[in-house]
Amino acid sequence: MACLSSKKNTSKGSLPPDNSHKIFVGRANELSFFTEHILQRDDPAYNIISIYGDGGVGKSTLVNRYIEMVNSPAFQEYCLAAIVDERQATPASMMEKFTAQLHMHQEFSRAITHYKAALRKQQDEQETMQDAVLQRAPDFAVAAVEGVPIVGPLLREGLKMTTAQVLDRYHTKQNRLVSVRLEDPIRDLTNAFITEINRLAESFVTTSERTKRRHRILLLFDTFEQLATEAAPWLLDYFLTSDISNSIVILTAGRIPIGRSLPDDPKLWLPYRDNKVIYSIALTSFTFQETQAHLEQRGITTTARIDSIWQLSRGLPLYLSLLTSDPRSDVDPTTDVVANFLRWIPQNENIKRRLVLDASLFSRPFNQDNLTAFSCLGLWSTWSHLPSPEYARQSSDRP
Repeated sequence: MACLSSKKNTSKGSLPPDNSHKIFVGRANELSFFTEHILQRDDPAYNIISIYGDGGVGKSTLVNRYIEMVNSPAFQEYCLAAIVDERQATPASMMEKFTAQLHMHQEFSRAITHYKAALRKQQDEQETMQDAVLQRAPDFAVAAVEGVPIVGPLLREGLKMTTAQVLDRYHTKQNRLVSVRLEDPIRDLTNAFITEINRLAESFVTTSERTKRRHRILLLFDTFEQLATEAAPWLLDYFLTSDISNSIVILTAGRIPIGRSLPDDPKLWLPYRDNKVIYSIALTSFTFQETQAHLEQRGITTTARIDSIWQLSRGLPLYLSLLTSDPRSDVDPTTDVVANFLRWIPQNENIKRRLVLDASLFSRPFNQDNLTAFSCLGLWSTWSHLPSPEYARQSSDRP
């Protein structure tokens, strides 16, 4: 299985600070792969793309860039994209979100209406039966033991415990029944979704260049590690086992590759990997050279500032973004980074803002000069353990 390395080059020009959120620097190999092997070809080279990497490495940013490419003038005439994330926690909600973005409102609309009605019916039946059991079980228990002398109270308590156990077994049985009953509606819903998306994918459009192209459809799953429990079984058991148009591409982005999304049974993805259906893209932090190129695109060129930002960020794209929100000013990690975090948190969310401020206290290591300042605050007894070698550097050491 081929795996795209995470080399990144820069090609974009710098923008003013107020447009900094629009800059996309680096990931040239990943962008080139997506253009050449997914968007431009008559048939995509791969039908499943798995993007993975640690938090803050830029997975969602790359996904958003892919969507921008799909909607660019070069591809928007025949390419379509739809995305779900952790807010769509069930297969039904994922399909519903996809169809809304792709404007598919025929078979699926009827199927989702039927599915929701079936689900409500199951829930209503379950709640009705539970209420009946809960209301009558205590009466049965009391009636059964009320006339028994001496041991009546003991039997009454025992029957209450038995009733609780029966209810537990009832809940378990009902949950299993709901799962079984909903199996067919889920399949019906998936079949309706596949019918519509296949029809869209196989339809032709005439481009401005007078060529006919089939639609290219991308279904994107962001934060896939949070969706995997529901999405992976649905993909394997329902979606991928159906007759799917080759013009449909699935893209997952998360902290784990798609092949590890089912730790209890990882072999289920092996056929797709061995048949080169899956293409893996591993994202890592920028190297120093890539960080330097990134900073130069942001107008940061002095060696001292580049070294400082590198030491603080170690090339992690999220940290680079936070540390360079204003390229014209020097970086102070105890103020600038906190301000950058706070600007994303509404003023009225005081608890979240307080947590950010508290966390900023640990952004730099202590030395003995710092700790001396605590003595004037009367807190030395509380912090007296900190001057030990494992907690503090000597004041002559580099901070």
